[in-house]
Order: sequence, then structure tokens, then C-alpha cells
Amino acid sequence: MSNFNQNIKQFIDPNINNQGTYLVIKDKEAILIDASHAVQEAINYAKENKITITNLIITHGHFDHILGIDQLLIAFPNVTIYINQWDEDCLFSAKRNFSSKRDLNITVKKPIKNLIILKGDITINLIGLTIDIVHIPGHTPGSQYILIKEYNAVFIGDTIFYDKIGFHDIDYCDNKYFKKSLVELTQLDKKLNVYPGHHQIYNLKTMLSNNQVLKEFLQTNEKEG
Repeated sequence: MSNFNQNIKQFIDPNINNQGTYLVIKDKEAILIDASHAVQEAINYAKENKITITNLIITHGHFDHILGIDQLLIAFPNVTIYINQWDEDCLFSAKRNFSSKRDLNITVKKPIKNLIILKGDITINLIGLTIDIVHIPGHTPGSQYILIKEYNAVFIGDTIFYDKIGFHDIDYCDNKYFKKSLVELTQLDKKLNVYPGHHQIYNLKTMLSNNQVLKEFLQTNEKEG
């Protein structure tokens, strides 16, 4: 783990396929990336270290990435939340966020005081860091990656894992857009460290050399294209 930025803390929820919540820290402020059950660990860490969580950026709207939002807002009620417009309804619909498929009814309480709906790519400054949020549809209509060059980090949700790729053949997925988004991700700076929605953190160059599932998927894309 020593090769990864120490200002980024990973909190894992082992109950939902090792879903990752990340705390991106600068000085005494932090941005949260996604909000799983592990959000309470992130909150505890922040409070123990006198860090204020000011923002939450959601990579996509599946329930395991949003189910900790109410908990977060109790602890830090002034948090500003960013989500892409195409996944906004996931916040309030168990059908859209897939929790109903597990016989759950996970939604976020209305109203959300500081909710920003993104309509496309944007570059913003949060807690003194330049943040690029880029729309990469496919896994969900509103999936997006979060690039923080200062920390050599990109958060990519459930698109590419170290040894496989995310779901792309379930409801609301789009195979064509998903392939296009994967190509876009593979063209990022190879030195970047990648923080996926589940499982281990990895270096982009190393993953590209070893991820056979991704290689085969993109080769199929080339043949179809």
C-alpha cells in the first residue's frame, strides 16, 4: 500500500463484494467517494482525526454505492453531493438502484439539502484539489470517473477491476457505451493509481498488462466496430 497516496483512505464493506468507500483528504477537509455500509468507518476516522467531510461524489447510482448517504448526512449535514443526471433517480428508486433485486428497499431520504446534478463533464476545485468528473456511461447511464491528478488517482466505480470488468449486461446497462467508456479509461495516464468500486486498488499500467478479461472484451469490440 506504500505506493499509493497516503491522503486517500479506503474503507471496505465485505458484505457487498468488498465495496470501497474512499476518503480523499487535504489538510483537515475531505471528499468522500461513494457511500457504502463502510461509510461509518470513514465517518469515525474523520471525527477521530478532526477532519470535516465536505463533499460526496457518487461514481454511479447502484444501491451499494449510495446506501450510506443518510448516515453521512447525520454526521455531516452540510455535505454537498454530486451525482450525474442519468443516475439521479437511483437515489429515490429501489428499482433503479437495484436494491429491489435483493428484496431490499434502499432509498435516500428527501429532500437532500445540497444535491448537485451534473449534466456532463466538469472540472471543479474542492478542498484545494482540482477534480475532473467525467461521464462514462455503460455500467449505468450516469457512471462517472473522478480524476485527481495532484494525488495521481482516478476513481472509476464499477467499470474495470484488476482482473475483470464490471457488469454490462444487466438492466439499464448499455454495452456499446460501456465499451467506449472502457477504451477511454485505458487511454488515461498509465502512471495513475486506480481506485475501483470494489476490491483492490491497482496501478493502471500493471492492470492493462494483466487483465485478460478486459483485453478480450476490447478485442471483441474492435471486431464488432
